[in-house]
Amino acid sequence: MPTNRTMRPATPADAPALAVLDARAFQSGSEVWSVRAFAESLSRPETVCLLVTEKMIPTAYVLACRCDCLYILKVAVRPDRRGTGLADALLDRLFVTSDTDACLEVRVSNHHAIALYTRMGFEPIGRRPQLYADPTEDGIIMQRRKG
Repeated sequence: MPTNRTMRPATPADAPALAVLDARAFQSGSEVWSVRAFAESLSRPETVCLLVTEKMIPTAYVLACRCDCLYILKVAVRPDRRGTGLADALLDRLFVTSDTDACLEVRVSNHHAIALYTRMGFEPIGRRPQLYADPTEDGIIMQRRKG
């Protein structure tokens, strides 16, 4: 990583910055998390969140839960930094820390995210009808096998 870029575990103290980044990254109100939602999630021992900062500015994060699988809840990159490999780097680091399969859900219309996850070794394994709101849309369930 360039010297002005750092990747580190996020803490509950990062919740305000994560909420601001989340609002910039997601246009749909139903997908944007509040400061409280981030703080509560980050206070749980099963939660893992990696945060990338550039020149001390929060730029990207991945948020996951260690349960039966490594369940990826959110991946967000500031819109002006998309396509720079930040999401790939975050997922690579996350996978190094896990000894289980990974799973996630993604909007059927989010072609960029689906391409990212496919590139990272995820495969579609199912579909959840009307999973998302604003607009109502199906979710694709994807899984990445460990090993």
